[in-house]
Amino acid sequence: MKNVKEKFIELELIIDEANKGWPSKTQTAAKSRLSTNKNNQAIDALIKIFKYFEENREEADHILSELMKHENEQVRTGAATHCLALNIRTDQALGVLKQTFNDVTPRWAKMQASGTLMIYEQQGYLTMYR
Repeated sequence: MKNVKEKFIELELIIDEANKGWPSKTQTAAKSRLSTNKNNQAIDALIKIFKYFEENREEADHILSELMKHENEQVRTGAATHCLALNIRTDQALGVLKQTFNDVTPRWAKMQASGTLMIYEQQGYLTMYR
């Protein structure tokens, strides 16, 4: 898969944009549906990247390690979540999620990090798809 790192960033930024606009009192129903559709498409594409990473673990390790240092919290938490589900760099991933929960301002980012941490700590693993 070519440019997987760039594609991952692009998809996480789509999700980030959707999260920033939700919920919005000024958002029309049509705009909300469009945002939801884009978000769902991005999630579907990220699942394909995850499946690629399952088959290419060395590449996943390298790319996700870099992405956990990205300037955008959605990209960092997305990379950390992928790491936990792949069972690679788990200490680094847990650190990213804990830092996001403790330090990042957007409420949705804290909720996402908190939910991921809670599931991982309860189960001892994370599943990306069924």
